[in-house]
Amino acid sequence: MRVAMLSGSSGETISHLTANLMKYLGAGICLYQITMNFGVDAKTALASVGIVGFGLTFGAQGLISDLISGIFILFEGSYKVGDTLLIDGEPFVVKSIGIRSTRVEADGKVRLINNSGMSDVVNISSSAAAQRDE
Repeated sequence: MRVAMLSGSSGETISHLTANLMKYLGAGICLYQITMNFGVDAKTALASVGIVGFGLTFGAQGLISDLISGIFILFEGSYKVGDTLLIDGEPFVVKSIGIRSTRVEADGKVRLINNSGMSDVVNISSSAAAQRDE
């Protein structure tokens, strides 16, 4: 977290996402070990979970679209925490960027916008203007 604080808002965002990924990965490994200890054939269970997961992806296309958009937003650096964005003609300040959604705020109004819906957004912050001039 100290490194994230020193590297700025983009480092903070990546640090938060990495911590969440590690938490889910650790939970998955623990669940796998628990099933092995009870004598459940984990390979069969994993195959079943894979088939169910494949079926769920068809129903969760919007979620997958949000996740992919979030990855592109993070790695392209379209905007970062603290930037000012014009959304529907109204300025909002980015409070947090997640893998699925972005939280923005203006005049006490907080909006949670899915990353796939962040298509008609204009970044009007000074950091964005400085990058265009380079």
